[in-house]
Amino acid sequence: EMIRALADRGGVAGLNLYGLFLGHETESRLDEMTAHVKHMIRTGGSELPAIGTDFDGFEGMERMDIPDISQMEKLAHALKREGLTEDQIDKLWYKNAKRILRESLG
Repeated sequence: EMIRALADRGGVAGLNLYGLFLGHETESRLDEMTAHVKHMIRTGGSELPAIGTDFDGFEGMERMDIPDISQMEKLAHALKREGLTEDQIDKLWYKNAKRILRESLG
């Protein structure tokens, strides 16, 4: 319900890479990240998801498939393998957040 409500209002939701948000207490797994993005798109459309890693606010993960920003290309490659288009990935990477900033700042 929250995803649909946010999408209906033209908002964005950041993909958080913290394991607890992806379904695991101690692991931040790439397959869960891709599943989460696909769910966000299925539920709210391609205009909804944005990157919101939260790298600066979590610790305690025993496994991190993407431990820092330097390895974000892993997510892009995984999303391509899962069938997302270049435009969908670009929206996730920057276009959706850029749209919100433009609308907010006028």
